[in-house]
Amino acid sequence: MAEVTGVHAHDLLAFELNNRHAMFRASLAAVRVGIRETLPAVAQSDLNARTSQQQVAKELMERLQGAMPPPELPEANEEGTKPAARPVPLSGEARALWGELHEMESIYAETIGAPQEAILRRGYLSMAIAAFDALLIDLVVAYYKRKPSKLKDSQQTLKLIDLELVDDLDEAKHQLALQEAESALRQDFLGVEKYFRSTLGVSIAVHNEIRARVIECIQRRHLATHANMIVQRGYLKKVDGKLVEQFEVKVGEPLELSDEYLEEMLDYLQLYALMLVHCCATSWSSKSTLSNLSGSALMTQFGMLHKGRYLAVAKIAEFSDNLFGVTESHAKSMSLNQCTAHRKLDGSFDCSTLLNKHDWSACSMLLEIGYTIHMGLEDQFADVTKRALKAGEVSPYMIRSWPIFEFAHQFKTWQQILDACSDHEHED
Repeated sequence: MAEVTGVHAHDLLAFELNNRHAMFRASLAAVRVGIRETLPAVAQSDLNARTSQQQVAKELMERLQGAMPPPELPEANEEGTKPAARPVPLSGEARALWGELHEMESIYAETIGAPQEAILRRGYLSMAIAAFDALLIDLVVAYYKRKPSKLKDSQQTLKLIDLELVDDLDEAKHQLALQEAESALRQDFLGVEKYFRSTLGVSIAVHNEIRARVIECIQRRHLATHANMIVQRGYLKKVDGKLVEQFEVKVGEPLELSDEYLEEMLDYLQLYALMLVHCCATSWSSKSTLSNLSGSALMTQFGMLHKGRYLAVAKIAEFSDNLFGVTESHAKSMSLNQCTAHRKLDGSFDCSTLLNKHDWSACSMLLEIGYTIHMGLEDQFADVTKRALKAGEVSPYMIRSWPIFEFAHQFKTWQQILDACSDHEHED
């Protein structure tokens, strides 16, 4: 693990940071698929099980009532009062039915008392935070991989048994870096941020709102792991007061993990990770290599746009405006995505301010299409879209599925585009 310097080192660092960030995004994408596809199926399974078991229990109760002999009611005594009814011994059939009913109660408590859906939701929360922790570890290891000489300042050591398992000095240094990363992550989240700033020299530029949401997610995972989702006082101490009020949190009461919460959790983890990775790139590398990393911001933004996470799209654009040395093409794409998100949130949003800061006279046909849509240039939109179809720069699938094209549905020329798509598919 020799120290690498020069332009080649910057390229390697950019590649590694991008690679680690891509792995993190893939992990969260898997969680999101589970939330959207697996959870509904499991919820339906829970409901079916509950309905089936309740029906069986009802039938058992009816059979039990039929098998129970009526109680013997003695006649009134001299004082005119009736003594309590004498119990009648249960028949063999009644005892068997009681046994079945008790067994049903046990099954109900195990499967319905703790629905699989609730367990799965906690699992998705833990998976997302674990992926985030893994990214933080990867970033620390990447730093020491680039500057192994800094390991001499670490308090980590390897035991003799550990040394016997490594092949060479580079692998030993990697193990030390991994130990250092795991040690750093044992602190609370603000302590981890302090470690990145003071030890790794990273200037962290993250919105306070995003930081607060990440801390809340981590604390909620702690509740899921250690407190059966019941709010503890420690949660209130660590979590921003505005979020405590927003989620209507009370000590001793359970917190829910709704679909909306889990989706937002993934958004905020992605936003924080995106910003942290690029802050690391800015601090550890030359600014000339940032353009190699800006593609990940665009990919993250585009993915969220297609998932309908419009507020997150806007936040990525705000962040990239302030931090990235993005290419002109990436900047235009982000502005178009930002306009799409704002218009989805507010139909009256004016895109001209965002778009007029760019020169649209020299750009790809795909970017020109986006510009004409948001600026309401119907005839120009139809012309450039038809040309892009013929050139293969856009496809009928893109035109029918991408969110930005929804704003062109109101154009008088929209039918022309649909006809052109049909002709293009027929030719193929």
